[in-house]
Amino acid sequence: MQRSRVTLVLFIAAIGAAGGSIAAVPATSIPAGEPSGLAGRWDFDDATGKDLSGHGADAILGATRIYPLGAGHACVEILPGDEPLRIPASPDSPLAISHGTVCLWLNMAWLDSPNVLEYSNGAVEFRIYRRHLQPRFKGQDDFEYSSSILDYDWPKYDMREWAFYPHVRAAVGDSEWHHFAVAYDDQAKRIIGWRDGELIAAVDLSTVAMKPLVREGLKEIVAGNSFAGFIDDIRIYN
Repeated sequence: MQRSRVTLVLFIAAIGAAGGSIAAVPATSIPAGEPSGLAGRWDFDDATGKDLSGHGADAILGATRIYPLGAGHACVEILPGDEPLRIPASPDSPLAISHGTVCLWLNMAWLDSPNVLEYSNGAVEFRIYRRHLQPRFKGQDDFEYSSSILDYDWPKYDMREWAFYPHVRAAVGDSEWHHFAVAYDDQAKRIIGWRDGELIAAVDLSTVAMKPLVREGLKEIVAGNSFAGFIDDIRIYN
């Protein structure tokens, strides 16, 4: 892993979290101003998949490996073909969010990945498309924000459903640590993304019948399917 130093200020919809400086490792300590609504958090620093939110959704590491980063920090290392990390969930668990923000640190190698993080019912999905982060979402009543035409007003949307490709601030695959946060806000009718505390884009869906995220059918959250690289400090906010 190449050394980097980043100071983050994350503006996550109605909640804010101050990160810290890093040197070769992502900043994983919980700041004093930790926002409310934390539904799940996994930082792997104790070499386990323990859920630090207190909700008890401990991750099953599978074939992923704990990779030490020094000074009490660690992350998960995943290679193509490895059994991915799995987080148990259900429609009644705090992880079954109707709207909210998903954050993680990502240090990706050379391969595009069909899955960085995915809800088993399709509610939330982070993919890598041409070395850019591409969030997808599935809402109630057949609402989907994915790779197909959302509706015939698509020229009004930023990148249509391809957010956030080809924004330079959504780029990955440079073997550097990057922090991503993506907020799904069906009430304000927008999807917002940040990389390293800088805005990638705010996708305006004000003319669309945007719906709360689907909760039915949720069984687990999968991270690192066919992925090559490192993932750290996954956080999900309701």
